[in-house]
Amino acid sequence: MEFTKNSIYFNIIISVLSIFLVYKIALLIFNKESTALLSAFIVAIYPYFIFYSLVVMTETLFIFLVLMSFYFLFKKSFILASIFLTLAILTRPVIDILAPVLIFIFARFTFDASLKAALKKVLVYFVIYALLMMPWWLNNYRKFHQFQRLNPTIGGLFFTGNNVDYMKYEITRNPVYADRFDKELSEFKKIPDEVVRNKAYIRATLDYIKRNPGEYLKILFEKFIIFWKMYPTGEYRRYAWLSLVSYGFVLFFAVYYLIFLWGTQWRLVLPILIFIAYFTFVHLVLITSLRYRLPLDPFLIILCSYAITKAYSAKCKT
Repeated sequence: MEFTKNSIYFNIIISVLSIFLVYKIALLIFNKESTALLSAFIVAIYPYFIFYSLVVMTETLFIFLVLMSFYFLFKKSFILASIFLTLAILTRPVIDILAPVLIFIFARFTFDASLKAALKKVLVYFVIYALLMMPWWLNNYRKFHQFQRLNPTIGGLFFTGNNVDYMKYEITRNPVYADRFDKELSEFKKIPDEVVRNKAYIRATLDYIKRNPGEYLKILFEKFIIFWKMYPTGEYRRYAWLSLVSYGFVLFFAVYYLIFLWGTQWRLVLPILIFIAYFTFVHLVLITSLRYRLPLDPFLIILCSYAITKAYSAKCKT
């Protein structure tokens, strides 16, 4: 109980710090005080952020570390950014592939560094990454008796996210599909070795995709809808209206920004767009739900806020 309380207090503290980080990032991108203030205000009252700050899950910490990474990248502090990117990977390894790409994109395109200079910054990232990951690798070696760069959990996520019964349960919340999925999962859980089990998950999923390409494409489409859906389903559907007036509002103006406004700041916004595209792709391949989209929301809020303040400024001039 004490651990839970302390974890929630910690989440609340870093949630407040995240509000300040969103303010600073918005200011660094758009150099517009009204956009930064509106971004911070929306983050402060955003229902999803409030909810996840009060539960013991990794969302709040991961978002804070990602925001710290982007803040230092926009400040050209690549060493500090590399540290926070690696800490984010240790929290949730989903951005393991993306992190060095972000370093390169910021250096080469956002700040127009030479190719050689950009690659040097990527090399520095890998050195910092290796140093910070070393204790984790040693722990994994003791646990699995072989080098294991990350936890062998990706196979389970790959299998779950592409399982027909699991997807049907996600859409319908019918417990019959959950029971079927649990029975399939129980067969894999009989494999005692985690590394071997992880490989078995991957083999089984790839085999299913090869045999059922049409069904797999259908699953991808359903996961895309779930990932970007404007309201929750199942036990949380009673909060659909709250999601529509918060996330729905943010998404509308963020899309408006991307269609009509982003061209003039493309160098600064490009890393954010790559982050959004990468996150979407990864969760189409693996498992998806509304909570996995949450790390994108601070950036959608920043884009939304600029669209609103830009429209308001234009209206005031007429």
